[in-house]
Amino acid sequence: LSVSSVLKYNQWNDVAFTCDGTTTKIYANGEEVASSAALITGTDDTTGTYIGCANTGILDYHLEGELDAVQQFPFVCTPTQIKWLSEKAFRGLNV
Repeated sequence: LSVSSVLKYNQWNDVAFTCDGTTTKIYANGEEVASSAALITGTDDTTGTYIGCANTGILDYHLEGELDAVQQFPFVCTPTQIKWLSEKAFRGLNV
């Protein structure tokens, strides 16, 4: 999945990723921009989770930018929650 075509260049972008075991979705600035069959299944993660680089076995794709306000939730956020987080929470409110 890729969102590079919808991200705003030289600006902060809110990017969210959800996976419910069936479907993986990516949101950019509160809007769903990509989805596919689940990229992650089950709870036995033997390869690790990476933020800012691709797990290709070589780890040769790295983020060229900055990350801020990274959060992980113990549940799958709804589209409404993703929109709220993008518009309100990451714009200065504490959640």
